[in-house]
Amino acid sequence: MSREFPETQLSVFAGLQGEDEVLRERSFERLLQAYYKPAYKHLRLKWRKSPEETEDLAQGFFLRVTERSTFSAFEPTRGRFRTFLRTCLDNFVLHQEEARQRLKRGSAFRVVSSDASEAEHELVANAGESVVDVFDREFVRNLMQRSVAQLGERMTASGRPIYFEVLKRYDLCDGTDEPTYASVAAELGIKSSDVTNYLHAFRLVQENLRDP
Repeated sequence: MSREFPETQLSVFAGLQGEDEVLRERSFERLLQAYYKPAYKHLRLKWRKSPEETEDLAQGFFLRVTERSTFSAFEPTRGRFRTFLRTCLDNFVLHQEEARQRLKRGSAFRVVSSDASEAEHELVANAGESVVDVFDREFVRNLMQRSVAQLGERMTASGRPIYFEVLKRYDLCDGTDEPTYASVAAELGIKSSDVTNYLHAFRLVQENLRDP
């Protein structure tokens, strides 16, 4: 496999580190022409990746090492560049695999997967808004959602899930019509006076939780 890697062209690497943007782009093109296909084959043969995964990894690798000036660490006196490149490529894949496994082992992987799909739909409604406004509002919304979820879990664990259901329908309603005690009672099959009592008791619990 090593025969696939051409000899180093030092002028290419010098161009990648220079300040001339045109020269950097030309040097990057020459780098890809010389090493992209060898790197691609290396990924397919050693790492057994699919063509789609291989293409993503190869492109990501060359962009990463160029942005971080990784090749500037190469010293011709210590060996061939093709060996250095393979080492860098293998390290890149290892880091990608480790990151993927960390996400896969934890719940974050499932959350990110579902959240990404939801976020794409929500971004349509956010068209025209500033990036900062969208980020800030999403942060606050997520914080509120987590707090409400934790509150529901605590009320359920304490044997009072109905308290939380009343609160959710009355105080946390996000509809256009403002709910009434009667409408909440009808939804839950309880009396209007129960709604009053549950909300009052829930707020007493909140006050007690605030006390040191």
